[in-house]
Amino acid sequence: MKERGIHPKWDKLIVLENGLGDHLAFVGILPEIKEKYKECNIVIAVCYPEVFEDHPDINLISIDAARKMINI
Repeated sequence: MKERGIHPKWDKLIVLENGLGDHLAFVGILPEIKEKYKECNIVIAVCYPEVFEDHPDINLISIDAARKMINI
């Protein structure tokens, strides 16, 4: 992942490869995740990036980009 710009020691990669409802539910717990990983750069791989429009501090990538990063 490091060669693709994700550094596990200080970045937190979360993959949300699921439906719109799950994305919306995840936004509900996002404040707790931000607090838990406040020392990290949070990167979320998503199917529905529009759900995170109110969270410009979160770095979004595509599911395909996440797959390439972790070689699956």
